[in-house]
Amino acid sequence: MPRLSEAERNKSVGRLEAGESFSAVAIVFNVAPSTLMRLWNRYQHQGTTRDRPRSGRPIVTTRGQDRYIRLRHLRNLTTTASSTASNIPGLRRISAQTHDNARPHAARHTTAYLQANNVQVVPWPSKSPDLNPIEHLWDELDRRVRQRQQQPQTLEQLAQALQEEWANIPQRVIQTLVGSMGRRCKAVLDANGGHTRY
Repeated sequence: MPRLSEAERNKSVGRLEAGESFSAVAIVFNVAPSTLMRLWNRYQHQGTTRDRPRSGRPIVTTRGQDRYIRLRHLRNLTTTASSTASNIPGLRRISAQTHDNARPHAARHTTAYLQANNVQVVPWPSKSPDLNPIEHLWDELDRRVRQRQQQPQTLEQLAQALQEEWANIPQRVIQTLVGSMGRRCKAVLDANGGHTRY
């Protein structure tokens, strides 16, 4: 069922105030009568038809775009998400960055740059534990490059060494990191968002 826009919510409340039944208005707007009952109750108690703020990412695709994505992937199972996203007609792009409030990220110069370039930053608690397993993978890669017999002397050698060592990281290391996510999250919850051994 489609989601009602703010204008449609206001129109439906107007029809209900004019005495139309819930089922009649529901047919006009193609929604369930229970949706209109909740909307009516919110309007009665709060005096507004606006939605309450929600957590999570906003929906950026229409039903038609969702159908297009599904069919595209069913027809070609090797299609990547990025190639699909770049080929969806009329897709509204949302660009938001996250960072862990480390000093370089929270510096005045950095925040001024982000604001000047209209980059949205997702609010993030300061000193929050970093649960991203990629951080541990970066550490593993760093250790492997530093343990090489011959240290890279140029940027080209460094790039080559990084690529070689990245390819040499066993899959079991990655699987172990991903498998530890449940324990990581539990440890953060147990520490009330404080420091954990991860």
